[in-house]
Amino acid sequence: MAEQSAARVIGLPFIGHGRDAGVRRELTEADGRVLLVPDLRPLLTAAENR
Repeated sequence: MAEQSAARVIGLPFIGHGRDAGVRRELTEADGRVLLVPDLRPLLTAAENR
């Protein structure tokens, strides 16, 4: 949650890893606009291939 708050304060988008329902709920309650991904692999692959 600290990372999400810090990103919001400086105006950066935040991508949350919603590994389970509890985490997804906490992240969306903190910011309804948060982007959630169930698996980080596609993000890591995209970054590696950049």
